[in-house]
Amino acid sequence: MSPSNLLKEIENLPHIDEEALVAAMEQLPNTDELARLVFEEHCSQDNKLLIHLQALSMLELKQIADKFRPVSLPVTIDETQSEITSCNDGTAPTFEEKFARALNHPHDPRNKVIALLMSTERIRKSVLESDEQ
Repeated sequence: MSPSNLLKEIENLPHIDEEALVAAMEQLPNTDELARLVFEEHCSQDNKLLIHLQALSMLELKQIADKFRPVSLPVTIDETQSEITSCNDGTAPTFEEKFARALNHPHDPRNKVIALLMSTERIRKSVLESDEQ
């Protein structure tokens, strides 16, 4: 999309951060940042959360999880996460156990941790609220 088309699109968006827009304009003729602003405004809250979490380091992801460790949190279970959502004794695993399993995943710990954080409603709300501020 051309810079002029991206700017027209941005003008029609209700919540564009002025500083981000100024920074994006300074990148021209590279339109990546302008396109990102349009995309982020149009994408759903889930996508915004996913983008935000993917940009964080593993330490930052752990710090988010640590804020909620003392509290027992319900986690939505789906088949894609089955290896981190069941215990040997038949009881539901705690958030701490799920986090440890995700972190210890042999092939994809980062995405398992992100999936766990995204599946926990209180964490989702907290991260989205802090990201808006």
